[in-house]
Amino acid sequence: MKTCKICGCSFDEENFEGVVVNEGIDNEYHVCCDCVPSECNNGHIISCEACGSYFSADKLHDSKSYTPAELKALVESEA
Repeated sequence: MKTCKICGCSFDEENFEGVVVNEGIDNEYHVCCDCVPSECNNGHIISCEACGSYFSADKLHDSKSYTPAELKALVESEA
């Protein structure tokens, strides 16, 4: 069973509708489809334009612009 970090609703692997935030790195968590819009609008989670993955705001760096290959390497190095 998975649980939405925001609202606490539970869902199984087959019925999961939402996103995985920080997938493959520390602090990975799930957000259900009902909570995704408000989390994005409030800047708590951000969809990467390069790879389409979702990250918590604290995982993104605004001091450097990363290429998709650099971003992938960064994510893999933190795993």
